[in-house]
Amino acid sequence: MARRYTDLGNLPTVVIFELQVGIAKSGFPNKRITQFRSRKSITMFSRIYKYNHELNSYDLIKFIAIIAMIIDHIGFYFIVDNTEYWRGIGRLAAPLFFFIAGYISKYHIRFNILFYGLLITLVRIDIGYPFLINILIVIACIKWLLDRWQPSQENTITLVIIFILLYFITFWARDWIEYGLFGFAYAICGHLVATQRKPIITSIFIAATLFNQFFERLLFNDNLLMVLIISSVAILLYLIMALFRYQVYTVHNPIIKNSVLIFSRYSLEIYFWHLFIFTLIFLFFFEI
Repeated sequence: MARRYTDLGNLPTVVIFELQVGIAKSGFPNKRITQFRSRKSITMFSRIYKYNHELNSYDLIKFIAIIAMIIDHIGFYFIVDNTEYWRGIGRLAAPLFFFIAGYISKYHIRFNILFYGLLITLVRIDIGYPFLINILIVIACIKWLLDRWQPSQENTITLVIIFILLYFITFWARDWIEYGLFGFAYAICGHLVATQRKPIITSIFIAATLFNQFFERLLFNDNLLMVLIISSVAILLYLIMALFRYQVYTVHNPIIKNSVLIFSRYSLEIYFWHLFIFTLIFLFFFEI
């Protein structure tokens, strides 16, 4: 005899979803399922629809950043020949993460961001890498700063001075902070784009930050293909940041929509666990 579930709380999330869809199509409402839908489901994928059931431009940016990040780390850990091409494409990732961190209006810091960032920093030191503050800790610091300071309220001269200082300090700080202070510069650009108060000077700041990050790779590189890749990445980043606006998209294909939503709304977990798995694979199978 098939097992009968007396409590919807025991059903797997996928089964509950199928029941909801089936009942909706059949036209026979079920009070218990309706009540269940209003409760917060603590499941592995409960965050997918926490903010919105539809895709938005924020989700797309994070999806692009995560794919670029994975490409970058595949090149770093597993590709011996032509690794610079993989890593060149991966240069899309970090600026987009920083930009989005500044664009959003809520700057609360989740504890797991600091936990994962500190854990990755310590593990890297333990396996022999030099000390480098992880990007997650940098993002947490950015959120803390922007929660207390609104760059859009500053005058143009003050912002110019701040960006110049960030550029100069970065060339020293990048030895012990991942991406130096470029993260703060991109996040400020994201905040300025969101407020739309200084569109022209914001576009200049975005271009200047990209130039300062990439000019060494462009000016001192004899590989024309690599120059083309980096140039394309820089141009694409500029267009995404300068033209970015929050929009909601209706995607009827559930596979595409849910895939992007999972990548976007579980970006922190994907970042940590793929890095953890890649590191283990590298240490056990690739390191000589």
